[in-house]
Amino acid sequence: MSKGKRLLVLCLVLVLLVGTLSAVVILKKNETDEESSSTSLSSTYGVILENEENTLKSIAVKNKTDEYTLLLKKETKESSDESGEPEETLTWYIEGHEDWTLNSTSISNLVGIGTQLNASALVNEDASNVDLAEFGLETPVAIVTVTLEDGTQKKVMFGDNTPDGIYYYGMVEGDSALYTLGSTPGKAATAPLSSLRNVSSSSVSTEDELYYFFAQQKGERPIEIQYVGDIPETEDWNYHMSYYTLKQPYDNPTVEVTGNLSELFTSIGSITIKDQIEENCTDLDKYGVGEEPEYRLKMTTRTELASDDSDADAEPEYEYATVDYYFGFTYGDDDSMIYFREGDSDEVFGIEKSFLDNVDFKPFTYIQKLVYLNNIEKVDVLKVTGNEGTYTLSIKREQVEETLDDSDDSDDSEDPLVAYRVNDTLTKEDLFKKAYQGVIGIMPDYEIYKEKPEYDEKDAVTFEFSFLDGTSYTVKYYKLSEFYYVTQIDEDTWFACNYDQFNTMWSALEACLSQDSES
Repeated sequence: MSKGKRLLVLCLVLVLLVGTLSAVVILKKNETDEESSSTSLSSTYGVILENEENTLKSIAVKNKTDEYTLLLKKETKESSDESGEPEETLTWYIEGHEDWTLNSTSISNLVGIGTQLNASALVNEDASNVDLAEFGLETPVAIVTVTLEDGTQKKVMFGDNTPDGIYYYGMVEGDSALYTLGSTPGKAATAPLSSLRNVSSSSVSTEDELYYFFAQQKGERPIEIQYVGDIPETEDWNYHMSYYTLKQPYDNPTVEVTGNLSELFTSIGSITIKDQIEENCTDLDKYGVGEEPEYRLKMTTRTELASDDSDADAEPEYEYATVDYYFGFTYGDDDSMIYFREGDSDEVFGIEKSFLDNVDFKPFTYIQKLVYLNNIEKVDVLKVTGNEGTYTLSIKREQVEETLDDSDDSDDSEDPLVAYRVNDTLTKEDLFKKAYQGVIGIMPDYEIYKEKPEYDEKDAVTFEFSFLDGTSYTVKYYKLSEFYYVTQIDEDTWFACNYDQFNTMWSALEACLSQDSES
């Protein structure tokens, strides 16, 4: 090859090398530009819509779930400072929902679209050069129309989220550019109407005194408890030993309210509204919150008001608070939510079903776990009869000398001396009271409802109480099995009591006759 040809080949190779190097540089620049473009999405491009808030008239929103209008109300008030200048207050409300308490953060975010809308980045200076459908703007997911007092309008269109899910593609009417808009205005524009509302249920304080309680599960017995204060001397006064009376469900005056009622009450939490389901609902039954809800809970508390101490004998005054909750069907993928309404309201909400975990709808939970509790001071004679024999316990209250008291100390008080007898045998007080405690201390383990148990009528234990006021009461227990006796509480309810309790009682009664303190 001649020298000239070799020179020509070298020149061609050099040109190719330069071209390749240039291509690499260009490609690197493009990659840098792309990285720069990607980075710019997280920066602020600039304000694309700006107005003073007091120049606005309304903000109308139309998105995939709702269509509503936010209206501005302006009021002028007297100055609260030394300037003397009148003050202007701006209040936003939703047309048709003037009575709503609005969420200030949600309203502020929505109003911000009309007062200062920032673009995060410029996607294209001329949106006519792109396919708007690719950005969700051919049919926007939300349109916000900002109207000024002078009638001027601007529409802001929101499209799809950017690939990173943070921003929204958007445009402003009269501006040819396509932008990315921040997540705050995007979420405000696309949110449902209900997100603008602050909703809370009525509540009672568990620190206050419980005055009334009602709980019922559909198809089950209602539980109704009423505060009565001082124990009333009614025809059933012998049986009352609690400040509360159980009005439902047991038709038996001897059934007492549990001493743990305050603990059951304070364990009930507060309701938090999670979903706004339907306002002005005309068919509450479709949610299970009609007049016969799936669950109902009603509570009243009271707080004593402060007095001026001018009249020490004046009756105290109280302030009462009541909640009336209706719970319906469960919903959600895992049935973790439940429909809810309050009192006479026709608005349906959704709350977490777990609220009901702390409310017991079983009547047996709310009673004193003693079948028949009676104060010995009211008893004259108690007769206990069963297969183990008959024991008659009597108490003689007068000035007598025949007592078996271990103490030699004399009692100069005006209270009468008391003589305790079992089957006419003078008995030590401690033995007598132990036997009496064995009778009134019989406790039920569970209840049987709407199903009469099959028991042995021949194997029965009977307690016959005669009171000082001349009244009497009889309790009968029948052998259900080798482990339980049952006693009828009302027409539909029986209590089952452990057999061992009766063995302990018989032993205590026999000890009264033998004067055996070790029994």
